[in-house]
Amino acid sequence: RLVAVAPRLAGDGARAKGSYGNGPGEEMASLIGPAFGIRGYMDALAAGGQPLPLAVRERADGQVVAKVFTEGMSGLLFGGFSGEVWIEPGKKATQGKLYRDKASGKSGSGGVALVLGAGNQVGVVILDVLHKLIVDDEVVLLKLNSVADYCAPHLLELFQPLIDRGFLSLAHGGASVGSYLTSHAGVDSVHLTGSEATYNSVVWGSPTAERTGPPKCTKPVTAELGCVTPVIIVPPPKGTLWSKAELEYQATQVASQKLQNNGHNCVAAEVLVTSAGWPQRGEFLAALRAKLSRLPQRTGWYPGSDKRREAFRAAYPDATDAGAGVLLADGLSPEQALLREETWGLCLKEVPLPAAPDSGVASFLDAAADFANERCWGSLSCTVLCHPASRSAVGDDAWDGFLAKLRYGAIGVNVPSMIAFVVAGLPWGAFPGGTPQDIGSGVGFVHNTFLFDSPQKGVLTAPWIVHPRPMWWPDFTNAAELAAAVISLIAIGGTSQRSAGFAGSLQCLGAVPACALAALRG
Repeated sequence: RLVAVAPRLAGDGARAKGSYGNGPGEEMASLIGPAFGIRGYMDALAAGGQPLPLAVRERADGQVVAKVFTEGMSGLLFGGFSGEVWIEPGKKATQGKLYRDKASGKSGSGGVALVLGAGNQVGVVILDVLHKLIVDDEVVLLKLNSVADYCAPHLLELFQPLIDRGFLSLAHGGASVGSYLTSHAGVDSVHLTGSEATYNSVVWGSPTAERTGPPKCTKPVTAELGCVTPVIIVPPPKGTLWSKAELEYQATQVASQKLQNNGHNCVAAEVLVTSAGWPQRGEFLAALRAKLSRLPQRTGWYPGSDKRREAFRAAYPDATDAGAGVLLADGLSPEQALLREETWGLCLKEVPLPAAPDSGVASFLDAAADFANERCWGSLSCTVLCHPASRSAVGDDAWDGFLAKLRYGAIGVNVPSMIAFVVAGLPWGAFPGGTPQDIGSGVGFVHNTFLFDSPQKGVLTAPWIVHPRPMWWPDFTNAAELAAAVISLIAIGGTSQRSAGFAGSLQCLGAVPACALAALRG
């Protein structure tokens, strides 16, 4: 059904948000995540809730790590990528407790889950609903955000089989409707994707309520609440320089993470973390400005984004228009950068961390991890751009230790962390540890189509340079056609580990040329 619904849904999304040279391509590409999610959950159910990971390893400290990506023909779409689920330390990589219990004769408790849908991305809504249905074993009442009302007819069509069987129902309205539903006796749990203020309203009764004592809402509440997403740009070791092509490529990576959905994403790049001692820092920022200046001018579309932009200008009067509508405040000290709230729009900061003259890559990694963990609000995701020479300079064990030190639920290495959201086999949510009194980026994971019982984080690693040029780049002109081909390939089982049989395999192979041609035309 997604194959049929996606083009119309993407078209309405582009009309609601704006289109910048690639038609509905950006919106169409955002639906690849739900396609991966639907296929992944189908495979999980077929495997009794315990689909086999591609590999399992143990880190030096005993922490278990399971490889889950790439599967099937997804390696043709994401050549050289690797996706891993890191399990909470001290726990095993067990999967599908709900389904293990059912197989042993223990019936689940079920219940009614209220999903307060995100307003910025319909893919978030689709995946949140599927998680509550399949992983938490609850029927769902989906309350749409009024910003996303244009999605309603398409979601009704997409989910019609579930609606007809009584597994899902949709509700509309503003904050008063959400408040009524969260307190309704017939609702057993709540999941929301939104802001910390919305969470506090649900759990504590108001956005500014004092968060002490027992919460007002006694129901289980899971949430994904965004993040001041850092992009850590690791300097190369002394004597190594990035080429002009590498500078331009990585600048485009940053531009893509800032511009997607006009910055109205919980994974949008918020702060570039660089080294003050990196000789090419100025060249990189110039490459970023040059890239942005060649792209169409964008404007915010999400309610309230204009006020946030004005506040950014007031806080950083020296910020410059870097192109494509992006305001860039660079050269900020850690103390100058206000990193406790998302800008939620086309605003970007850069903080060059102090570096001693002879400090190396390992010293920067340690300082960058501390900065990201302690200075940047939230723990949802971060991006790390690291040249192969930088990784070689510190060695595998130190690199593994750096990833372990980062307290984020998703880490994208040489790829924007928004692509970790798309790979639904990885968990998506805040790093564990949030409490109602100090919720941060939220609590609980969604996606996680391998149904691991105790995920800690997901790590998606890409090659330093991806070929052909990535479809998530803002100037990829054929994204709509490629995304449609990819969604079709996923739908027929082309990215699944499960055997599709002879006829199914032929069908999958027949779908590959359409993906390849569309990618090359981008």
